[in-house]
Amino acid sequence: MGGDYYDFIELGNDRWGIAVGDVSGKGMPAALTMANLQASVRGFANTSSSAAQCVSAVNRLLGSSTNSKTFVTLFYAVYDSNQRTLTYCNAGHNPPVSFRADGSMQN
Repeated sequence: MGGDYYDFIELGNDRWGIAVGDVSGKGMPAALTMANLQASVRGFANTSSSAAQCVSAVNRLLGSSTNSKTFVTLFYAVYDSNQRTLTYCNAGHNPPVSFRADGSMQN
């Protein structure tokens, strides 16, 4: 048991939510907080107009339901396959790296 989290959420209209997160701590407390994170992200993903709005709503909810010693990092993105766009909000998680077809990468 632990606090690692990743998820793919079908949003409809060829759009997908992609979440990667981590909860501080180990064992049952981290696992319970992660379950709360997953439910919150899934709950807000379909009703939010952007990745930032979803993360903001999740932050408000988790902030009111966890103690001050617990923290969560979250990277949440929305991929639109019709537009070929990826929009994201990074809340304290490792910064993303983009690998290009020519082999180059960009932070």
